[in-house]
Amino acid sequence: MNKKQPFPVEWTSRFEANYNRYNGQRARIRARVAELMRKYNEEPTTWLRNVERLSDNLVPLYRDKISEGERLIFSVGAGLLLVDVGPHEIMEDFQSLSNTARRQILKHKNTVPSWFFQVSEIKNTKFMPEVETETNGNSTNSEIRWLYEEELNEAWLQFLDVQQSKLKEEIFHRVKIPGEFEFHLILGGAGTGKTIVLLNLALSLNIAGRNVVCQFSDPVIKYLNSGKQRVPGSGLPMQPGAVVLVDDPISFVFLQKKIKEAQETKVRALVVTLDPFQWIERRVYEKFFKLLENEVPYEHYLDVCYRQSKSVGQAALTFTERFLNNTSPFIADSKIANHKKLIDPLKKICIDNVSFVDDGGRIKAYDLNLNQHFEQELNRFLARDDKWTHWHPMLIVFDSPDTTMPQEWIERIRGNNIRYISLNQVDKIRGTEFQEIFVLLSAKTWKQLQEGVPGAGSYTWNKLISLHTVFTRSKDVTIIFVDENSDG
Repeated sequence: MNKKQPFPVEWTSRFEANYNRYNGQRARIRARVAELMRKYNEEPTTWLRNVERLSDNLVPLYRDKISEGERLIFSVGAGLLLVDVGPHEIMEDFQSLSNTARRQILKHKNTVPSWFFQVSEIKNTKFMPEVETETNGNSTNSEIRWLYEEELNEAWLQFLDVQQSKLKEEIFHRVKIPGEFEFHLILGGAGTGKTIVLLNLALSLNIAGRNVVCQFSDPVIKYLNSGKQRVPGSGLPMQPGAVVLVDDPISFVFLQKKIKEAQETKVRALVVTLDPFQWIERRVYEKFFKLLENEVPYEHYLDVCYRQSKSVGQAALTFTERFLNNTSPFIADSKIANHKKLIDPLKKICIDNVSFVDDGGRIKAYDLNLNQHFEQELNRFLARDDKWTHWHPMLIVFDSPDTTMPQEWIERIRGNNIRYISLNQVDKIRGTEFQEIFVLLSAKTWKQLQEGVPGAGSYTWNKLISLHTVFTRSKDVTIIFVDENSDG
């Protein structure tokens, strides 16, 4: 639903630029503007009584508090004009400009886009590991929340929160100057902003005139290029003196190759992001720790997830943790224990320590009347008025070959910008995200995910660990359909 605007709202180009660079929670800015509009709507003659008025010989200006150190500058005339936002000294900076410069700032303005006022209704459901059937469904509580950042706009692709911004700046200031080769490894769970850190690092290096090479997968490049910015240095080979950024290497062998190539090419730095639980090889972790001992990278950690709502994000991590606790390539207790010793440090970084900013979200599972429930959930999704347009808002994953995507589902989603893949195609969605995901699993796969598989072979291990990638792609809704009639 859209927040009703009581009168026209515009912003200056200066406000828009500083808003997009803002390192705090920009939702606070939008919420504060909404509060000003609400006060105007309720008390149009007295709504500015408690707002600080500033002297200016061009237009009436007001300064309002966003946080302890942040201020909003606005003007009121025929409507609301958002002039600037930033540290508390922004008003002094603005008033120190010449009259000509200030007139130019006030002249270059545009209507504030609709996503700025957007709110979303999300069902907040406590995650239950059992299948929710027609007869044992749990209750949900509806809440209205401001969308975290400009989620409906391509600027969402570039947003960094405080933790990610600090890490980006730390690495940027090290690698922007000439020096000896450095290997930086950024470890973090899904949704903690690893890919977006690399994008912003690449943009900063490019602006600083440094040679940057971005070696991202084709799906990630396509996803990031759906925003306002284009990924600099994408697809280029490594070059001497360049800063090379590698996002989420597809395998351990691929990472080894990139490290060796970077050293031989004499690049300035190699920066790699990694969620190791998106590697599907069964016994990769012992090799990974040996590599770290040999290469001794600068290690960085991200543990704040703002790109997933807590209900879906925590459920995804619960699935992964249950899998890692109950599934092993081994049967002997001693070998299982040794395997867990290798996994536990990574699990602590990428699962146990992950925290969430947004408490909303919804996860639900069905094991009866799947076509009926698919139609209900799809209609609910299609009725959302906050669906992304810059990227696919929904992903559907089916558990091939144990299940197949029903033809009636394919026909039903046609023309709605919905993407669907089989579970063995997860490499095509790594590093991307969707507002909602629907997952169609065989009863066998669902049971294995819940109970674990001791002595799992490569096929079973690969399939189950691939679900970590799948479940961590959803931002605010995950719907699971368990096919009791599948061959699996």
